[in-house]
Amino acid sequence: MELTKANLEKGLEAISKIYSDKQSCEALIDRWNEKGVECSIVMPILEVIMGFDPVFDIKFEASSQEFNRQRMDFVLCGSFVVEAKSMSEELSKHYSQLVDKYMKNKGVDCAMITNGVFFDFFIRVDPDVADKIRSKIGGKDSIRVASITYINDVSDFIDIISIFSKDRYRDTISKINSYVKAILKFEGYGKNIKIGIDRKDLDKEFKKMIEDNVVGRRGMFWDSITAGDIAPGDKFCLDCYDDEGYKIVFEVDKNGMLVIVPGECDYQPMKIDSDKLQHVQDLFLKWKAGTSLLYVHYKDIIKDIRGLTNRPRKDYNYFKI
Repeated sequence: MELTKANLEKGLEAISKIYSDKQSCEALIDRWNEKGVECSIVMPILEVIMGFDPVFDIKFEASSQEFNRQRMDFVLCGSFVVEAKSMSEELSKHYSQLVDKYMKNKGVDCAMITNGVFFDFFIRVDPDVADKIRSKIGGKDSIRVASITYINDVSDFIDIISIFSKDRYRDTISKINSYVKAILKFEGYGKNIKIGIDRKDLDKEFKKMIEDNVVGRRGMFWDSITAGDIAPGDKFCLDCYDDEGYKIVFEVDKNGMLVIVPGECDYQPMKIDSDKLQHVQDLFLKWKAGTSLLYVHYKDIIKDIRGLTNRPRKDYNYFKI
């Protein structure tokens, strides 16, 4: 039978039903293993949905010196790595292998890892933003941009995975990089950037996946800034000087992060019995002297204060100045 998009959709729907039944799913896992996932799911998707020619575009079991002798299941057009695992495998266990090894190869700027049910995509970010992000899931210069599955909705799955097709994946990488830059620079929050999914709701959902995997670009006041309730440069004070001997002044930056204002913190040193807390007191003294300008998360400051004052359950209030 000729493999068509319609036939593939039916096949994925059938697997989705099998996956929802524990006994049937275990039997399928036992029959397929990793090779079954490669032959029955990955290759049909690569060829029929993503448009990669198995004769000219795909290098199988790539392990030559150009890839540092690493064995990768598939390399598409020399720059797109695909790794397949058994259905029973948890993909997160293999993220480091993907981003720390495979994506370090010259020319590789996109990767997909799948267990035949869940599909996770990673891209390499542009050098000018690589040092400005901390990815929740990814490497120093790469981020996970999507985690999708066809379970319960094959149509949405195909619409999203299609943006990584042979003809579109390079453009998709470029658009995602533009969106990441817009987030980091707070340039209208990337409202005019379209990733490329035809459906507006799916395009928005995909952007949300990207946002959720970029850390450090927004702090506790991000929502207040976007709502216009506060503005970058506004200052807040955490004042517990009378009770516990410290006052810390923060300034909000454009990404909602808190910046400790040099010279506007006051602190009364106290006797500390534990050596583990000495670094916290040293940090407070630097803030007081105005020698340490730090970008911080509010919760991190509270953690240090609680450790220093030994009041783990106390709530700390701040106010705008």
